[in-house]
Amino acid sequence: MYYLERKIPPLFLFIIFLAGMTIYSRNFEYITYSISLFTFIGALVIAIGVLILLNGVYLFKINNTSVNPISSKENTRLVTSGFYKFSRNPMYLGFFLVLFGYGLLCGNESITFSLLFGIYLNEFQIKPEEKELDEIFGEEYSKYKKNVGRWFSFSLN
Repeated sequence: MYYLERKIPPLFLFIIFLAGMTIYSRNFEYITYSISLFTFIGALVIAIGVLILLNGVYLFKINNTSVNPISSKENTRLVTSGFYKFSRNPMYLGFFLVLFGYGLLCGNESITFSLLFGIYLNEFQIKPEEKELDEIFGEEYSKYKKNVGRWFSFSLN
């Protein structure tokens, strides 16, 4: 399935999944809940996702490197500061968290769309990007991968 690798920009994919969740939640509300705690948690997860996403974009911009998700060849620097200390993919993590939080707000099984988004992104966007970044940054990227998780890692070191 290599033909799917890096063909759909993650922002477009995010919009497709968000629309799918909205359509699903409005037409197939078999399992619903209306607990305000889920609304609060969903909104909080969305807010955290947006902050992580924006921090990732901001750090790329101030480091004068490309946010183009289709080709990593335009990347001039390996960004390892800010939230990149905890995630190699904070922009994608942010997208995922927004979808997950929205799934909580929808209050039904549409939350599975966020999981499918994460699986697709991992296989067809992140893994191919990592191959390219290995070629571009070599040992520096290999060392970074050992210390920071693909989606998230926490270390006090």
